[in-house]
Amino acid sequence: MDTSIIRKASDFNMSAHILVGGPAGEGVIYTQPRSSGEPSLETIAKYQIAFPATGNYDFFVEYAALESRPTEFRLDMELVAGNCSGLTGGWDAQKWERQGSIGVAAGVHTLQLRRDGGPIPHIRTFKFTPT
Repeated sequence: MDTSIIRKASDFNMSAHILVGGPAGEGVIYTQPRSSGEPSLETIAKYQIAFPATGNYDFFVEYAALESRPTEFRLDMELVAGNCSGLTGGWDAQKWERQGSIGVAAGVHTLQLRRDGGPIPHIRTFKFTPT
């Protein structure tokens, strides 16, 4: 039985400069485009994630990227190692990539994604799998 915790990227509790769907695909989040000459803004999304048990979890992100768009992920302000900087072969080529491992206590925690000064990859889903 798979006990992974799965969260759609479009189901955020708070965001800044993020759009959902459109040219990126159904349920996919991406950075709100800026007009030529406008400065890039900080892109943020926050999620409340309920962990049923204390333990170590591998963190995976399903995303698409034709170019590297490193994005910071934190769980309760603790940095998760990966940053979705790899390429997947195109903006519509969604792939799962392990971002790191993190120890978590049972209960509700805040996952935050953030990127300063540039767009995020096209993100569809997050997954935490007990190790």
